[in-house]
Order: sequence, then structure tokens, then C-alpha cells
Amino acid sequence: MNRSGIVKKVKWLDEKNDFTVIEMLDAHSNGLFTAVGKMGPQYLGHKLNMVGKEVANPRGTGKNFEVHHYEVHQPDTLEGIYLLLCSGLFEGISSRIARYLVDTYQYDTLSLLKRDINILLSVPGVGVQTFLKIRDSYQDADLRQQAMARLRNDYKFTFSESLAILKSAPEDAMDILTKSPYSLYRRLSNKLNFVLFDRAIIGHGWSEKDPVRIREVLNHKLRSVSGEGHTLNSYSEILNGALEYLNIDRYLVEHELKFMIEKRWLYITDANQGHLIQSQWFYAAEKEIANRIRILMEMPAEKQLLFNSNDMRLRKLKASQLNAIKAPYSHKVSIITGGPGTGKTTLLKTLLALMEEQNLTVISVARTGKAAQRMREVTGRDAVTIHRALGPTEQPDEFVFNDINPLKVDVVVVDEMSMLETLIFRTLLRSMPSTARLIMIGDVNQIPSVQPGAVFRDLIASKTIPVYWLTENLRIKKENGQMPTPIRVANGILRGHLLDVPNDDEWSFFPTKKDAETKEKLVELVSELSLMGVTQEEMQVFTPTNKGPLGVERLNSIIKGCIHPHGKSHIELGDKIMQTVNDYTLDISNGDVGKVTSVFDNWEKAKRDSPVLVAKMGGRLIEYTKKDIYNLTLAYAISGHKSQGSEYSHAIIVIPDHYFSLMDRFWLYTLITRCKKKAYLFGNENVIKKIVKSRRSHERKTLLKEQMWRFLSITNEVHK
Repeated sequence: MNRSGIVKKVKWLDEKNDFTVIEMLDAHSNGLFTAVGKMGPQYLGHKLNMVGKEVANPRGTGKNFEVHHYEVHQPDTLEGIYLLLCSGLFEGISSRIARYLVDTYQYDTLSLLKRDINILLSVPGVGVQTFLKIRDSYQDADLRQQAMARLRNDYKFTFSESLAILKSAPEDAMDILTKSPYSLYRRLSNKLNFVLFDRAIIGHGWSEKDPVRIREVLNHKLRSVSGEGHTLNSYSEILNGALEYLNIDRYLVEHELKFMIEKRWLYITDANQGHLIQSQWFYAAEKEIANRIRILMEMPAEKQLLFNSNDMRLRKLKASQLNAIKAPYSHKVSIITGGPGTGKTTLLKTLLALMEEQNLTVISVARTGKAAQRMREVTGRDAVTIHRALGPTEQPDEFVFNDINPLKVDVVVVDEMSMLETLIFRTLLRSMPSTARLIMIGDVNQIPSVQPGAVFRDLIASKTIPVYWLTENLRIKKENGQMPTPIRVANGILRGHLLDVPNDDEWSFFPTKKDAETKEKLVELVSELSLMGVTQEEMQVFTPTNKGPLGVERLNSIIKGCIHPHGKSHIELGDKIMQTVNDYTLDISNGDVGKVTSVFDNWEKAKRDSPVLVAKMGGRLIEYTKKDIYNLTLAYAISGHKSQGSEYSHAIIVIPDHYFSLMDRFWLYTLITRCKKKAYLFGNENVIKKIVKSRRSHERKTLLKEQMWRFLSITNEVHK
């Protein structure tokens, strides 16, 4: 079905996936209709020729036109020309100037501006400064639109991908894309899909057997395994994966792989895990981590600690806690680990108080804003994210504090250590003075970091650092001598068993056969808890994936419908939201969760830098501009990794029938241990039993343990 119209109003735009909701003025009937689809930003007044179909509005109010393909044309009506000039595309053209131009030059307005921009000087009130501003903006916009059109139409890049390419090299992006495309990809690898990018480049005449392309495919295969958490992979898997993708002669690929090893762009090693390939970045990072820990352990501390065994606060500690609290007094680098209820929080609070009383400068850090916030709440002392502690700069991988300008501290305490990946831990160690103490605290059985590496697991397994295990559970009930049901279930899962325990006031298991039944029971539970007065801040739904019928996106829509049955599809007043990127200007971190407390009137018409809503995030009120809200998402349901560092009164875990590879016993253990009062588990019992048997996330391929053995002696110093 074909349809043409003029962009009247952009009602919604998701800059991450290009999804747009536009109010259109029909080119034939002049009636209004709503077009939806992946169209990216569109400017008022542009004419769109669209191919698609009519679909029901998900809110049940009429129909939308779902766009499958579209072409952008200059407006061919006077109103369209006026709207385009006023759209903000051309800086300096006010509605008054636009009206004068359209009234004077009618249908020739745009062509005349393109041919002779000096006609602006004929507009009453347009001085030299205004003219220069409009001229430069108009010419830049014209070039930008041409490049954008080519990227989107010829190369089939999305708007966000095209924008990233243009921003990476504003003056010569198209020239680089033509002459050295893979260098451009390396610059933007976190924003571009390699397969789609490569396909587009080959489609524009680049040789399939070009050595640069072959090397980039080999790098891509290594990046793919790092996406699964590995810092390296077997030689044969990398080679065979590249061969399968390239479908060219084997000797060509082997030649480039050997060339990359000779150039030390890749490292090959023989370890217990076999014949392995590692990128120069991870090889250098794991080696540097081991060496910096060695230096920390060998260099004497600048300030000595005196342990007062008669301190009254120590009398409240259990034996394993008392043993662990002595760690920084005996060792410059130490690890404290234990499961839920073993007293990590109490120990941390006491330890910080004791060290501060001895006039030590202590900094407490965590991987995420959520974990740092909880650290502040439970200790009553300041705690920040690692990025905030190191002092972010305009360059994403550079910090104020580093090996040249280290932190002015005596002790660094890292909480939720299992969340730290290889590269961020290396960066933290670089910022530490060699005289400082390092205390690492966490639960080694939780899921490892999202990014590559298994730092906490490897450090403990290396047996080169003193490890203090908290073994006594402090939550045992007096009435029956048992631990809380969720902790018993979680500990059983670690041993590979799903305990058959009855539902009680701490635990409920809802066995289901299909995803549809799971969704139905979940809706019933959320509605029931809401009626009981449980707030969204007190409950949290967890799921392993973003997509699918029980993914984050779908569940957020469903749960929002339960709570705001007459609400809108986008973020609005009262919504539970999550920040998706670090924003140091607003001082909020990726993963921070909050609630929208107010929304400004007519925010859809606001400019990008205008404030549109206020949200309460971590006890602070944050004012978001229109451009900032694209970094927010609904947070009624979140992924498992986003759960780390937080606790909720009611933890609700959803197990889909599929996505088995995203879940294992450590994932499930982590989520169950997020609850303070009660945990709820939904899903097919057979699927859950398979998950409980899986150890996938703790089978990451790394070389940190082996690097630790190169630099440090095995001490086997374990305290329980």
C-alpha cells in the first residue's frame, strides 16, 4: 500500500533504534494520519512517499500506517515549505523569516535559496550576522542531508549509524568510507554492526580478498568471543570462524593470521586451555593487572595500621568476620568473599569506621551507580562509581587519575567485585599509588561482569592473594534454626539442585508450561502486589533477554499497562525508569533506576536542549532535557546483569522457554539473592532444572590466572 504525506509533527523518536511516530498530513486528502516505523528523525514539512500497511493502534484508538519503505522529498506545498524552514534544520530562520520567504517566492523558495542564498538579505530585519548564521547552517544542512541520504539509501545504514559515521569525521567521513572503510569501522565498532557494515562495503566494490578486510574479519571473530565474556579463544575456532564467514581460500586467511601474530597485533599462547589466540589489548591488560598487583603487594604501605582487639565493635562479629576484618592490617592486598547473609555489609561498615579513625584516606568504589548508592546507604559513608572516582574526561578511555597522576589515598575498597571486568580493573589499578592498600569484597558465585573477563574468580583461583571466606550465615531464624527460604534455594542451586520447598511468606514458585501462561500469572502477581500497596520501588521483575514475548521490552509494556492502564506508550509521569548510559554532567550512571516525578507541558515540541521532565534518581531530583530522555528506558522489568548491586523487597524472576544460553545457575542464584523479603520464580520446571545444571558463565576463557602465576608465588593463603 502506497501513501504520501507531509510531516506535520514528530510525536515520538527512539534514537537508538530509529523508531518514529509521526503525525502526517495526507498529500491527497489533507486529512491527518499517524505513520510509525524505523524512519529516524524527520523534519517538519518534508514530504514522505511511503510503502506499508495499516495496522491497529496498540492503544486501541484507530489505525496507524506501518512504514516498510520510504523516500524523503522536498515539500511541494506552501505549508510544507514553511514547516521545513521553521523545523530547526536551518539555524536562524524564524517563523517570521520563513513566512516572508514563502509569501514572496512561493513554490520557488527552496530552489532559490539553494541557487542564491543572498536572497535572504532582501528579508526585512535580516542583518549581516543573521544572514551569515543562516547561510552557514543552510549550506551545512544541505551537505549533511546529501551525505545522510547516501549513507541511508546507498549503504542502507540506520540513522543512528549514519550519524555516528558523520560525527566521527565531519569533514571527510564519506572519503574515508570510500578509501579506508575498515579503519572507520574500528573507530566505531561499538556503534556499528560488523556484518551489515562489511556487506555494505563489499556491495560498493571493495575486494572480498583484500588483506585489510581479512584481518578485520579475524578481529571481528575475536570481538565476538569477547561478547561472550572471553578474553581469548582457540586458534582453530578463530581461523575456522573467519573461513566460514569469508568463504575464500584457506591459505589467504592463515597468511593474514600469521601476519597479525608477527606484528604482535595478536598473541598466541599455549596454556592448560590449549592453543590460544588473544588480542593485544587483553593480553596487555591481564599482564598489567598481575604486575600491578605484584607491585602493590611488595611495596610497603605509607601508613601503618594498628589493630585494637579490644574494640567493642569487634565483639558483635562472628568468627569468620573477625578473621576477615584483620585482612588489611596484615596484607596490602586482600579479598573478602561470602554469600548472602554472611555479613559482608556489617564487616564493610565496621572496617571503614576502624580505618577512618586511624586517619587513613579511604575511597569506596563500585562498578555501577546502583552498587555505589547501596554502599552509601549501608555504610553511611561516601561511595562512588569507579569512573567517578577516577575523574572522567572528554575522552571515554582517559581519566584525570592514572599512573602519572594517581589517587591521593591510603586504602581503596571495591565492593561487588564480581561485577568488574578486565579493562576497568586494569584502569583502577593504574590510578592507585603503590603504597595504597586494596580490599576487594564480593560474592564470587554471582554472575561475572557484562564485559570480558572473570577478574574476581581468577584472582581467587590463582591462590596468590590472601582470601577470607565468610562462612557463617547471620540470618538463621531463631524459631527453626534455618536460613531464609530464598537463601536455602539459592545455595541449593549453586550445588546444582532445585530444592523442592513449599511456598511460604518468603518464597513462591509458579510452575508454568508455556510463556503465555507465565505472562498471565506474572500480570496477576504484579496487579495483586500493587493492590496490596507494594510500590514499584519495592518490587522488581527480572528476565534474561531484551527481546521476545518475555523480554525486557515486552514485559515493560505489559507491566506498565497494569499500573497505568490508560497511559501512553512512551515515558510519562509516574513511570519507573532506568538510565542506560553514564552521564557525568548529570552525575548519573548506566543502570541507575528512578521515577518520573513531573513532565513539562508540550514537551514533544521542545527543543533538544530544553528541559522536558524531572526524575527522582537515587534520592536526587534530576532535570532531563529532550535529548537526555533518549538515554532513559522503562525499568519495571530489567535484565539479570542490571540487578547486581541492588536489593528489592520483592524479586520476581521470569524464565522464558527459550534463551537458555543466557541463563545458568549463577544467573539464577544472583537474582534470587536480590530479595530482602520474598522471591518469586516463574517458568517451566524442566527448563529451570536445565539452567541449574549449567555453569556456562563461570567457564569463561581468560589468562589472568596464568599471568598471576607468572608474577606472584602461590601462597594458598585461605581463611575460613
